[in-house]
Amino acid sequence: MKYLKFNWTNIHFTKTKFVDEKLKYLFFIKALHMRIFLFFFIFLITHNLKGQYYQTELLPYSIKNGLVNNEVNHIIKDNEGYIWIATDGGISRFDGNNFINFNSSTNPSIFKKNKIKNILKNGDLLYLITESDGLIELQPSNFTFRKPYSLSPLSMSFYGDTTALLFPNGKLIVKIKNKKIKELKFNVSPQDNLIICKGSIFVSLQKKGIIKFEIKSENNYPKIQLVNLYNNGKLIFSKKYGIIHYNGNEVKILKNNKLVDHPKLKGKFQISFFSEDDTNNILFIEKSRMLNIFHQNKFVSLTTGKNENLQLKNIIKISPNYYLVGTNQGMFNISRFPALFENLNDNLLLEENNMIVRRSILQSSNKIYFLTYPYIIEQSDKLKYITKKILPVADGIILKNKLFFITDGNGLFSLNLDTKKLLNHISHEIGATESFEEISIIDNSKILLVGGNKIVLFNPSDETAKSYFMKTGTVIHNAVQNNTTHIIYLATNYGVKRIRLSEESGIEYLDKKNNFEFEVRDILLRENKDQMWLATDNGIIVKNLNNTKTFKVYSNNNEISNKKVTKLIEDKHDQIWASTYSGITIYNTKKGTTIFLSNFQGAINNEYNYRSGVLLENGDIIFGGLNSYELIHTQKINQFSYKSDFFISAIEWIDNNNSRYFSRPNSSQDISFNTRNQSIKIQLTNFDYQYGKGYIYKYSLDSKNWFKTDENNCILITNLTYGDYDLKIKMYNPFGQLVKVKEIKLHANTPFYYKTKFYITMIIVITFLFFLFIFFMILSYRIKNKTKSKIAMDLHDESGTILTRLLLISRKEKIEKIDNERIQNGLKEALYSFRTYLDSISRKKQNIQNLIDELNEFIKTNSYEANITTDIKISLESNLQISNELYRDIKLMIYEIFTNSIKHSKADKMSFEFILNNKELNIMICDNGNFNINEIKSMKGNGIRNLKKRISKHNGSISFHKSDIMSGLTVEFKLRIK
Repeated sequence: MKYLKFNWTNIHFTKTKFVDEKLKYLFFIKALHMRIFLFFFIFLITHNLKGQYYQTELLPYSIKNGLVNNEVNHIIKDNEGYIWIATDGGISRFDGNNFINFNSSTNPSIFKKNKIKNILKNGDLLYLITESDGLIELQPSNFTFRKPYSLSPLSMSFYGDTTALLFPNGKLIVKIKNKKIKELKFNVSPQDNLIICKGSIFVSLQKKGIIKFEIKSENNYPKIQLVNLYNNGKLIFSKKYGIIHYNGNEVKILKNNKLVDHPKLKGKFQISFFSEDDTNNILFIEKSRMLNIFHQNKFVSLTTGKNENLQLKNIIKISPNYYLVGTNQGMFNISRFPALFENLNDNLLLEENNMIVRRSILQSSNKIYFLTYPYIIEQSDKLKYITKKILPVADGIILKNKLFFITDGNGLFSLNLDTKKLLNHISHEIGATESFEEISIIDNSKILLVGGNKIVLFNPSDETAKSYFMKTGTVIHNAVQNNTTHIIYLATNYGVKRIRLSEESGIEYLDKKNNFEFEVRDILLRENKDQMWLATDNGIIVKNLNNTKTFKVYSNNNEISNKKVTKLIEDKHDQIWASTYSGITIYNTKKGTTIFLSNFQGAINNEYNYRSGVLLENGDIIFGGLNSYELIHTQKINQFSYKSDFFISAIEWIDNNNSRYFSRPNSSQDISFNTRNQSIKIQLTNFDYQYGKGYIYKYSLDSKNWFKTDENNCILITNLTYGDYDLKIKMYNPFGQLVKVKEIKLHANTPFYYKTKFYITMIIVITFLFFLFIFFMILSYRIKNKTKSKIAMDLHDESGTILTRLLLISRKEKIEKIDNERIQNGLKEALYSFRTYLDSISRKKQNIQNLIDELNEFIKTNSYEANITTDIKISLESNLQISNELYRDIKLMIYEIFTNSIKHSKADKMSFEFILNNKELNIMICDNGNFNINEIKSMKGNGIRNLKKRISKHNGSISFHKSDIMSGLTVEFKLRIK
């Protein structure tokens, strides 16, 4: 196993630390994809700054991780906390887990060539300085872009509400509140730039120097010549030093119109990048190969080596212990966190192909002893073997400066810690090839050995021993004595057993019932709390010390790192540490909280060994695992600061045609999507860039089943049944603690025709239409029959009556002249009735004007044939539509009255008046005949009856009276036009 080395320049020490297998694997895999991207930075280190330990890790980001392009030109952090990366292939937004990319593929109307050289921030807005796509304004909160200038400026600066822009054509524009107040012209080169500082504008020009002028002044512009000018440089503003100028070689401060050396960088040359963090500490890059971070009045330098084609281009401080570095081969982070775990690298002691099996750990006289296979290791200033004999050591104790240890198949040994003399204790009770699992001290001076179903009480002062045996099949793993009651608690494969030992009666069992629970591996007695904590293969069981009743079990995923618990240790703060097959769990018995430790806090081991753990006198703890022993600086836990809230950083919408786009939801906004045509990916972040990979998110729909998000903390939702859902999301910090739960309304929409309601509606509609069809068929049948009946009735009542009368006349033996006249008149009457009826049913629409026109023609034609003088008056308010039936009945009534006047009254004059007023039609017909009104009232013939019948059918009225105009009869009827 290699160990990695890192050199901090300007600090006179070097430390080496073992690299976590998982992080090392991740590091090398990604490095291979990036042309050995970080081979120079293999330093996952622990270094000392003012007595404090820190572990440092590097993680690379490239197009393999989702970055839009590997050529990183600039990095900036917006006001919300997102990271924006300018590259040669567009701009990427990074939330600690995911990249969202914008370029000509996503926004073709904005981007053409995609190369972004710089990003500037002004309030909530970001401004992208591009090579050939103009100046682009970005609103990060909703991913909207605007192009205020088609020509990209060489440089841009903001100060309050003032903006200054320097363009490649030499124009310098100054704006206040977006209103242009000044425009100047310079001869410029591609590297020229400007900055606004306290009401003045400073312009750095190629081989000309720095021009300064007041924004609101019209005076001449004084010129400041650069000292030792090789080329123009970049101007930045420092809260501490004012205007700073760096030109790719030196960093200078503008002081009293002169450029002087930066006080922190005297004698430094070939500085390719310079910046200051938010606390005015310096960040700079030397020769594009070495990073320099000014920390606590010292420079920490990280070198890239000499053989890689890697160019460091920029660096930004995101948080006190997290940096991002842009290069020509992608971006990587430098993340420093408290060195909670310190590797005790016993692998360095291995020879040839040997392996180490790590067991018990003991401390005595400021020395630590590691009981392992094949040798025992001592640590004072360094790790070293203190035994030469290969022994499979299982457990040990220190008593009177002797280390007594048991073995697996080699009996009991003792090692004099001063002389390092090894002694094998063989007796009738303890065989030379006997195996024991655990050794402990009881009664302050005696040694208790357990293994299999055998218990041996050994007195080291006189080398005497006494054996006791439990039931066959019992396997004893651990034995602990209660110092107050002298009861011995045995951890066995049948649970915990309480016994007392006596030479007279042997083993006295204190528990009458044999309550088998789980195999117990370790016992922790808390005598002052009357508690007994048991490490089992199914979690931790907490029992009452006196009656062994169980009152707490830790076995769920949110209660224990792994159900196979290997060792229990109580520290000085009432916290119980449990090593397991996958991580360490800490129970704070005062606060009732649980903490999980793993490689997220720098743990080296993923799996820990049985009995391998010890609490040191200074409060630190050592656990042994598969990879190494590791020292835990327990007080460092408080230095980990984790986030307690999270956010939806973006939603990715994926259509069925695989087109994708992103949106930013509001914090209280519901999420809706078309479940038939879309899938959505919800991206989560908490802006913890330093510890971001240690958080766990779980989600559930309607609290039915809980699922983990993917490795990038995304929730993919697809193919949901349409409807409304409660999306619940839980966030666990790297300690494994649940710190936040959020609930979001999720609306899975679908077109109406996919819904069950649609089919139900269609069934109802079809059923309705079916019954409507039946109804109309019946109605049509009824109307048809009614129409037939009506036609038959009308023809029978009108034309049929006339024809019947004519038929009777024609059957006379002798037809007189008057009979011929009657037959002729009757035929005319029948023919008119037929024509009128056919005319009324053939027309789709009728109106008053058509009716009056036809009546007018009828009256004139027939009055001429009858040699009658007629007078017609017409007064129509409007031309209303009338029904075919009313149209026909009015014509027939006029015909009836006209023919009756000719035949019966002997009239030679008639007047007709038609008045339509307010939808009421009044018709008055007068003649000068000789009819008596009383005779008219008493007449009950077909003509009068038909008139009254037709008037009644239309809810009208008819009256007969003596005419005031003429001497004959006046017939007047009124009809309401609907």
